[in-house]
Amino acid sequence: MRNSNSSPDWQKVKLGDVSLLNPTVSLRKEEKYSFIPMEDLGWNKKYALGNKLKAYKGGAKFEEGDILFARITPCLENGKMGRARELKDGKGFGSTEYFIIRGKANISDTNYLYYLARLNNLRQTAINSMLGASGRQRADIDSLQNYEFYLPDFNQQQKIASILSLFDDKIELNNKIAKTLEDMASAIFKEWFLKKVKNEKLKVKSEKIKDIAFVKTGNRPGKLKEKKENDFTVPVYGAREIMGYTNKSLYNQKIIITGRVGTIGEVYLVDGYSWPSDNALIIYPRNDDYFYLLYFLAKKINYLSLNRGSSQPLIAQSDIENYLIDLPNEIKIKEFNTLVSKLFILKNNKENENQKLAQMRDLLLPKLMKGEIKV
Repeated sequence: MRNSNSSPDWQKVKLGDVSLLNPTVSLRKEEKYSFIPMEDLGWNKKYALGNKLKAYKGGAKFEEGDILFARITPCLENGKMGRARELKDGKGFGSTEYFIIRGKANISDTNYLYYLARLNNLRQTAINSMLGASGRQRADIDSLQNYEFYLPDFNQQQKIASILSLFDDKIELNNKIAKTLEDMASAIFKEWFLKKVKNEKLKVKSEKIKDIAFVKTGNRPGKLKEKKENDFTVPVYGAREIMGYTNKSLYNQKIIITGRVGTIGEVYLVDGYSWPSDNALIIYPRNDDYFYLLYFLAKKINYLSLNRGSSQPLIAQSDIENYLIDLPNEIKIKEFNTLVSKLFILKNNKENENQKLAQMRDLLLPKLMKGEIKV
């Protein structure tokens, strides 16, 4: 990986010589620490938050700011990675199935190494080193230790990382604003349809979900790319997040998605062209006025009680279709939809802005990391 456009002072190094891979961290057995599961890592988000506490019984150990980098299939191929953040007492642990990467003082900046890890070169090197039975393959740590690249001086690393971080920090801020807007909508739902039902005996009727909505099962896409490229621009949605991109769509409207197999209990909204995968269920109302009420009602379903799976969680489409929900009168439903839709428009604006920010960041990333743009 000769960096022909880099400055002469960029040095060819091995990752294992300029960083700490799986560094030692002292944790006490059975004591509670921040726990970050694999599913909390993602290509589209930089930070993995340690807001879950769990008793330590083993696993990968890390400290605040460390890079978590998936080592198993298909998580590695899907770009599962992130920087540990907001850890209790600055320490945490998680799956044994990811590597920990940390910069060396005054030699390599951890934030810079995070963006190095986002480049295809490093990830592809790890993928090529995978060993093991099909479905259980793992990357070899030697592939990371021996990975060669050109490294600028420490000051320049920090400058490059700070430029790229501007995009990610703005994306994170937008995500927090988007979450706050949805929390406001949720608070209105609870006030209008939960508290008032109890306090004022608001008129309600029980209906099955299939009486007011369509419930469908997603399909496996014919072709799937990890990232947007050429005609592959339609997001493929799984049980809780985007799995990749395909070149066709199943829907072009607002829909509600929840997990059908594997991960259950996650509920989220999608608006526009989409392809829900076969491990997801799709819900959308027969009457558009019911959309946001249906969304918050779907979030109240006890999905664990519907689990039919033995080796892994499984929910049948019919279980959701026949699930009983309480509905207020239609006037109240329309009032709620009108009010809450305004909050979701603002939320969508923030999410659309994030897509543009991510595109700009990803355009700059290889150019900065190869020294094609001077800082």
